[in-house]
Amino acid sequence: MPTTITPYEEGFWARTKRKNAENPFIAPAVVLTCYGLYRMSVTLFRHDRIGFQNSQRLRVGAQMAAFAAFVGGIWYQDLKKKGEMGVGKPVEKVEKPVEKKE
Repeated sequence: MPTTITPYEEGFWARTKRKNAENPFIAPAVVLTCYGLYRMSVTLFRHDRIGFQNSQRLRVGAQMAAFAAFVGGIWYQDLKKKGEMGVGKPVEKVEKPVEKKE
């Protein structure tokens, strides 16, 4: 089991790299959410109602994808940790030798 490192010891970029390696689907979903927010602000200032609705749907979908990636990553890490600890693995049966009575 790895030792616990505080964020100050690890550094910002090293921690970001490690977290992104643990759950690589969150970063693209966050970028897509930010893009949806950008498109919403552009279409709002242009008074484009249909574009605004489409941008809002994009943002909501991207947020749902980010949340699903977040929950899925937690679930996966939990299953991985349980597998390392031996939880959930089938237990081998050990048969006792039968004693003969005379």
